[in-house]
Amino acid sequence: MKEMAKNYGKENDEEFMKNENVKNYIKQGITSEKAMKFLEENAKIK
Repeated sequence: MKEMAKNYGKENDEEFMKNENVKNYIKQGITSEKAMKFLEENAKIK
């Protein structure tokens, strides 16, 4: 979150850091990355 806040110029903005939409966005990104990694590791190519 700190890196994202820095990219938006809000590195010291507590409102940004506590924003539920930002937290959910990050969670969705992590979940997607984990799903893709799982699929890559478990894919059976014929």
